[in-house]
Amino acid sequence: METRARLVDAGRRLIGTRGLDGVAVAAITDEADVGVGSFYNYFRSKRDLLDALIVEVAGLLDGVLTRATARLTDPAERVAACVRHVVHLTRRDPTWAWFVLRASDADSRLAASVTAPIQRHVLAGIASGRFTVDDVAVVMTAIGGAVLYVMRATLLGEIGPHGDRITAEYVLRLLGVAPAAAHVLAARRSALEPEAAEPHAVA
Repeated sequence: METRARLVDAGRRLIGTRGLDGVAVAAITDEADVGVGSFYNYFRSKRDLLDALIVEVAGLLDGVLTRATARLTDPAERVAACVRHVVHLTRRDPTWAWFVLRASDADSRLAASVTAPIQRHVLAGIASGRFTVDDVAVVMTAIGGAVLYVMRATLLGEIGPHGDRITAEYVLRLLGVAPAAAHVLAARRSALEPEAAEPHAVA
């Protein structure tokens, strides 16, 4: 299991740096400091490794965001907390963030894993009348695109330290929350408590 964990960690780092197509199995085993044959004891191919990584990363992120919203009851605060935490995690763990972005180019399931926890709260807000949304699919696509773009811009240093709050505010406005209320909700300290651990460190 230690060997498998080393391969998974190496795969996450290299795919995050180079993308799936830019990484050979031999590079992964070199990074993990194991023989090439060891890779095939655990994975049939790079795609098999990517599948395992998607399940792991999605599960850990879901756990982080679930804990981050556990004390909140307002769907709007929960959405804001999820958005802000994802941007904060991008700053705190660039390796994780680059993996999400570059692996999403190879498999859309990873991008969906970022928005899945947010969608739960969006649907709850629609059901309770907190949000006004005509087309959930379109809105979630817009939210997902915004969050992923902000993640990339954050990694490239194109967005300042308040990018998480501003992004959360505009996501709430997209959901029909009045601008003034969205500004207040996105800025609440509760949106960042409790502080989340980096996804890769939760396992």
